[in-house]
Amino acid sequence: MEFEKASEDLLAEIVRQAEARLAVQTQFALAADQRALSLTNLYGSMTVALIAGAIAAIAEGLRPIAMAAAGAGLMTFIATVLVALATRPSAFATVGNDPANWLEDIASGRSLHEARGDTARIYENALKKNRARMKGQTRLINSALIMLLLAGPAAAVAGLTGYFVFP
Repeated sequence: MEFEKASEDLLAEIVRQAEARLAVQTQFALAADQRALSLTNLYGSMTVALIAGAIAAIAEGLRPIAMAAAGAGLMTFIATVLVALATRPSAFATVGNDPANWLEDIASGRSLHEARGDTARIYENALKKNRARMKGQTRLINSALIMLLLAGPAAAVAGLTGYFVFP
């Protein structure tokens, strides 16, 4: 895109709006990270409880219940791993730049208008990269929710298997 073709006022507005959008993206990303961390703790606790229940059921000779708890525990463990992966640190573009980035522009005598055009391009690319990163995190969290929804059916299948196959 050739942002330098825009008038000075329009280019200043383009950069201002890009900065505002980047700031909002950062807020959304932080909220998503908090949500993923909370889900990691919740799903991890569920996994521990289900595995402990399976061990207790085995100790009491309740194989179908043990298998049901273990089946659900496996699914919640997978969900825990998926949301934990969503919390991994990733490079995320934010507003602004380092003052040293201006040294080349100063040395070459570039105008503020040309520099703003570069800034608009940088922000455009940053917005695209941020969206892609957030989409990946959303995919992991959605996959974890699907695994959690499958925990019930997995428990039922494992419990019935324990009842009929291993009486």
